[in-house]
Amino acid sequence: MSKKRHKQESIEVFQALGDVLKGLPTFEISPVQHLLFQQNTALQELFSIRSYLDAVESAFDRESEANGARIAAKAAGMSEEQVAALIDDEALTALDLAEHFPAFSWQTTFVAIYTFLEYELFGLCRHLHHQLCLPITHIELRGNGTPQARTYLVKLCKLPIPEKDPAWREVVKHYNPIRNVIVHARGDISKHSQEIRKYIEGKTTISVENSYVKLTKAFCVEALDTSEALLRELFRLAEARLSEVK
Repeated sequence: MSKKRHKQESIEVFQALGDVLKGLPTFEISPVQHLLFQQNTALQELFSIRSYLDAVESAFDRESEANGARIAAKAAGMSEEQVAALIDDEALTALDLAEHFPAFSWQTTFVAIYTFLEYELFGLCRHLHHQLCLPITHIELRGNGTPQARTYLVKLCKLPIPEKDPAWREVVKHYNPIRNVIVHARGDISKHSQEIRKYIEGKTTISVENSYVKLTKAFCVEALDTSEALLRELFRLAEARLSEVK
């Protein structure tokens, strides 16, 4: 069969398929259904991040144990002086596996969690802007990030978010500056407000070492719990708001 003939037959097949599809019933997704899909997708992503945290922690534990076993095998039969020299040689690797690598991972994961939350908030702002036919978008407001999204959801979308909502306070007053310190100053809080220090002093899952913020896996889990609680409540309020304008 010639290429020209084959191409013509392919075109005819696609045209026939198009005619069949035109005859099928179409289904429109309602604004609330779209919102629920967005919520389920967000919650699934949060679940994936939780699984990632567990997997990373287990990987570091296994690697650290394997490194300890490797050093012990090397040390077998060595004199005390040789063992001391071996430990000195391996100290940096052991410290990396036990402290530095996990610290890097918890920092980057926390920033990823915050970025994800911010993305979901902006997505909700865009959805409500479209469905409520609002005059401006969230990016036209003053400010940026999560505070900007909160203002839009309250002032323009009319979501009844309590002024002193604990999840929002945690995100805006605490997570936001910690994220900024990590991203813009590698975690160095020496030149930042005392409010961050006061917050850290009241926590056991985050600390300061030599003016640098040190996060833990537990703090990342707290951030996930806060993000999930906030998003669940926002999606509930948004669903109620959309139901009002049906």
